[in-house]
Amino acid sequence: MVRRHEKGLSQPIELYRKRYSALFRASQLELGLVAAIAKPPDASTFDRQAANRGRELFDGAAGCSTCHMRPNFTDVLSGPDKDVPFLHTPAEVGIDPAYAERTATRMYRTTPLRALAFHAPYFHDGSAPDLLAVVNHYDTLFNLHLTAAEKADLVEYLKSL
Repeated sequence: MVRRHEKGLSQPIELYRKRYSALFRASQLELGLVAAIAKPPDASTFDRQAANRGRELFDGAAGCSTCHMRPNFTDVLSGPDKDVPFLHTPAEVGIDPAYAERTATRMYRTTPLRALAFHAPYFHDGSAPDLLAVVNHYDTLFNLHLTAAEKADLVEYLKSL
């Protein structure tokens, strides 16, 4: 993936900073508070052993944690300027650009993953009906060649967040 902050700031990002930086900081504060006080999912809603295997894939071979960084499972504040969100082009995430074209930046942020299992459908356009569809999308996009069992383990880990 091309990391936006390695190329420098684009004009849409500068526009975003000027118009929305205060709002963005407030929403990140709220996100951090929600993550800090969010009750973990009930253990009966996921397979703990599979989730542990899924976490290893998430942090390792699948590379999910490259963008979904802890503690909020997003990379939105990982750029050099914390007032400018780190965003991805539609091509980088393999998503239809139609939704992004309606935004100030024409890009997507990395969605935080807390309580993800309770917020289907997924992606900004709702095109993934369940977590397995999300895993399948990124398996194809990044040529991960995950087995069915590895995909199931990743889904269980995502349900545990």
